[in-house]
Amino acid sequence: DFTSKKGALQQLRVVIMATALTPTRVSLRFVHAWAYARRLFGVPLGPLGPAPLYVPLWLLFAVLRFCVNLFRLATRKARLPPPNPYFDVTYIDEDTRCHRTGEGNIFIQCRPGRGVAKLAPGSA
Repeated sequence: DFTSKKGALQQLRVVIMATALTPTRVSLRFVHAWAYARRLFGVPLGPLGPAPLYVPLWLLFAVLRFCVNLFRLATRKARLPPPNPYFDVTYIDEDTRCHRTGEGNIFIQCRPGRGVAKLAPGSA
């Protein structure tokens, strides 16, 4: 949900399928999204409320990849292979795990109310 009332979107829901490739690596496939719009083409929807818009992400990604590769062809650069989104999971202990994405981003997750003190600076 987007808390700002100024944006065109009120909510964006993305459906992702995950597949375990190894005991520590998970592959992701973006299936589709529902975008709940407050405005369409700049026109407020008013009393109708947010309009649900179905977005087939495989088609969106295919069009984007085509456009990027067309541009790269025109500028004589090598084509880009299709992205392969994934993340690696490392379980630090029973309450804490670390995710490293294919882009190198790192996320640390803890169970609510547990494990946070161990990660706080200066905690013993």
